[in-house]
Amino acid sequence: MGLCDYCGEKAGWLQSSHPACVARTNSVGETVKQLVFDGILAGKPYTELAANVQQMLGDNKVQSKYIREPLLRASMTP
Repeated sequence: MGLCDYCGEKAGWLQSSHPACVARTNSVGETVKQLVFDGILAGKPYTELAANVQQMLGDNKVQSKYIREPLLRASMTP
């Protein structure tokens, strides 16, 4: 039985993740993307943005490796 890549719990036969874990991570990723984008537009310093992102990840138990793409999109979105 495989373990979920996101939460580490048993995921079931031939599965590497729970659909709920994937959905939660995607939702947090989009929220972080918007948070960073809005912070950049508001001129917030990097340290404040980084602290906000880390707080969001900690509160939702999401690993940073799963939100790299949304963070990149936030910094490149016009």
